[in-house]
Amino acid sequence: MIIGHKKQIRILNNILASKNIPQTYFFSGPKGVGKLFVAKLFANSLINEYEEIIDYNDKNNSLLNLSVLNLESNKNIIEKNKATVGVGDVRKECNKLSLFPTRGKFRVLIIDDAEKLNISSQNTLLKTLEEPNETSIIILVASEEEGILKTILSRCQRIQFDLVSFEEMRYAFANSLSSEELDKAIVYSMGRPKNILKILEKKSDTEKRDFEIKELKKIIVSNNFEKFELAEKYSKNFSETSDLLEFWIWFLRIQAYRQMNDDNKKWERYYYLIEKIDQTLQKIKTTQNLNKKLILENLFLNL
Repeated sequence: MIIGHKKQIRILNNILASKNIPQTYFFSGPKGVGKLFVAKLFANSLINEYEEIIDYNDKNNSLLNLSVLNLESNKNIIEKNKATVGVGDVRKECNKLSLFPTRGKFRVLIIDDAEKLNISSQNTLLKTLEEPNETSIIILVASEEEGILKTILSRCQRIQFDLVSFEEMRYAFANSLSSEELDKAIVYSMGRPKNILKILEKKSDTEKRDFEIKELKKIIVSNNFEKFELAEKYSKNFSETSDLLEFWIWFLRIQAYRQMNDDNKKWERYYYLIEKIDQTLQKIKTTQNLNKKLILENLFLNL
């Protein structure tokens, strides 16, 4: 079931109905909002020549004409501290696109985690984009466009996905959880349906978020020695820590919104915390060779 993204679905349906089909797409937006799911449904509709997106996967008819490349399927290259989609896999999938479709008009390649394409992979992909086979469709799915060549982006029909509203999430999962559990799950999902699905699979995800909120409160009231210890703890896995900082920002924004008309001092305090955490998160994302422990010590001392 598609949750949210009515505007994006309308744009894609208009493309399908027009019969004037761009051959390259860039689906971007936050992780877990459903970009890949929509990309698969769109691919299915292209392959089966539907005039609108059909909200199910016709695997029997689409499987031979659809390839999905992502980090899980990639086996070739692991760079230092960073998994990438390797050039060998990209070349192999681009070669498949040159084959005539087994049915319908199109073969479709979806590249998930497209921001993980290394430069060699992107240059290989670019050759296909510069001289596309008329039966080939490529859909790039990414959480961010930083690092993707502008020459690739300029050739794409761009579709921006956003976080899903609380109302749409509540409607979609109304029969899956009790009202109280659903309210908490929606807050903890960060506007991403995939996160609620994880909570439905294992309640431990809710417990994890409960613990992360307690950790934030603990950091705020801890003495300097305890803050140094916590900084060392969280410096050991910066990928998980980045996700944690994003969740803290999200949670604090919700708290600030709830206090907006009640207590100006609390509201200002929440946004002070948000600013400090966000500044650290941006440093993590944009600066190489960081002293991880030092940057977290500096953040925790200022909370």
